[in-house]
Amino acid sequence: MVNYKERVEESEPDGKNLIITFCGEIKIDDIKQIKDLLLESFKIQDRVVLDVADVTVGDFSFYQILCSTNKYAQTNNKRFELRNHLNPVFYEQTKTLGFIRQQGCAEAKNPTRCVWLDQNILQT
Repeated sequence: MVNYKERVEESEPDGKNLIITFCGEIKIDDIKQIKDLLLESFKIQDRVVLDVADVTVGDFSFYQILCSTNKYAQTNNKRFELRNHLNPVFYEQTKTLGFIRQQGCAEAKNPTRCVWLDQNILQT
């Protein structure tokens, strides 16, 4: 079972953000729970921010669900962002697993909003 916290944050000019902070290890056994949590979150809020500052391990399936979540958000006129990409453990795993990109996916509605683009990671 994945360990997480939720809170709502006011931001200008975007309004409310639902902030979800995952803690500890995230592995394939957690992905169904994460998928369900994220889908429910988008029913409540149009903008969901996932804070990965406290993630100590994330396997390949975790990175895949983050990518899929971003594509889902774009397709459904929602906004998904990652916060604290530069957590040393998370960032090293992102590089090791080959998720850092120079350009967004061609099939994405807006390839510039790819969560794995260097410029998007370094801006957070």
